[in-house]
Amino acid sequence: SFRNIKRFRLHHKVIFSLIGIIGIILVWRGVWTFFDSTPFFNAPVISIILGLLLVVISGFFFKLL
Repeated sequence: SFRNIKRFRLHHKVIFSLIGIIGIILVWRGVWTFFDSTPFFNAPVISIILGLLLVVISGFFFKLL
């Protein structure tokens, strides 16, 4: 039941943290592999321009300044 899972998760925080970290790494690896295999994104100039554009649009760049 949900209570048992919640109790198990509270007692084994390290295990669930490792599962989360591995999940994030696998998602990042998948995204990285996808963009490496796509010819359009494989060009470094395109990647830099697209990355900067996404950072500027998200507003994150201006939070750093």
